[in-house]
Amino acid sequence: MVKKFSIALGCNEMLCLDNILNSDVGYVVINLYDIIGAHSTDMAKEFALNILAKYANPIVVYNNHGIWKKIPVDINVNPEKVGGTGYIPSHIDCVNATNPPDYVAFYCEREDPLGGGISILSNFLKAALEMQKEHQLELSQTFLREGAFFNLSNIGREYNPFPIIQYADNGTIKWVRYTGKRHDIESEVNMEILSEFKRLVEKNTKRIMLRTGSMLIVNQHIVGHGRMALGKGQNEINIDMRRCLWQMFYRSRY
Repeated sequence: MVKKFSIALGCNEMLCLDNILNSDVGYVVINLYDIIGAHSTDMAKEFALNILAKYANPIVVYNNHGIWKKIPVDINVNPEKVGGTGYIPSHIDCVNATNPPDYVAFYCEREDPLGGGISILSNFLKAALEMQKEHQLELSQTFLREGAFFNLSNIGREYNPFPIIQYADNGTIKWVRYTGKRHDIESEVNMEILSEFKRLVEKNTKRIMLRTGSMLIVNQHIVGHGRMALGKGQNEINIDMRRCLWQMFYRSRY
C-alpha cells in the first residue's frame, strides 16, 4: 500500500504540475529537496509516489523491480542501453505496448559528477500537429518495430510493429509512438514525410540538466524523452559516486 506523505505542494508547484497537461509543454521538473526540506532519497521517493495524485496513480510495469526501478550507471552495459553511458535518443517508454504508461517520472538521486547526462525532451505531439493532415495520416500507416516485451504488467499486450501516429476514436491523436532508438520499418514509408517529422521533432526539442534532488515527470502522450551521453571518464569514478536515477510510471485517472 502507498503511504500518504504529509507535506502538501504549494501553489507554485501545483501550477507547475499543470504543465504536464499542456500540449505546448508536457513535462515538469520539481526540486523535491526544496519542498520536503531534507536531503533524503527515501523521503523524496515516498513523497513522489503521491505527487501526481490529482492526475494519476503509480503503477508497476517491470515485475522484477516494483514501483521504483533504480537506474545506476554500469560501464559494462551497452552505452545505448538504460544504465549505460552513451547517448539515448528521444522515445516513449513501452512504445511497443497497447497501453503505454501515461506518465513516466525520473527522480535524480545523484547527478553525473562529470557534467553529462543532459535530459532530452522532444514534443512529439506538437511535431505531429505541425504537419499537414495528409502527412499525419501517412505516419498512421507507417509501422515501426522496436524492443522486446516480457515480464511486464499494467501496459496491455505487445504491439509490435506499431504505427507512429495512433488516433483515438474521436479522431484526435492518442499516441505518437516514435522512437529514435534503433528500429525496423515494417511498412512502405514516404521518407520525405518521415524526414519532415524528424526535423519537427528536433525543432520541438529542449535539453535540461536534471540536478540532484530533482524529479522530471513526462506526459508520454505529448513528450518523448532521452539523454545525452554521460561525461567521459566514468571508469575513473566509484560506482557509488556515478549518476543514479529512480524511475516510476503512472496511469492517468482520466
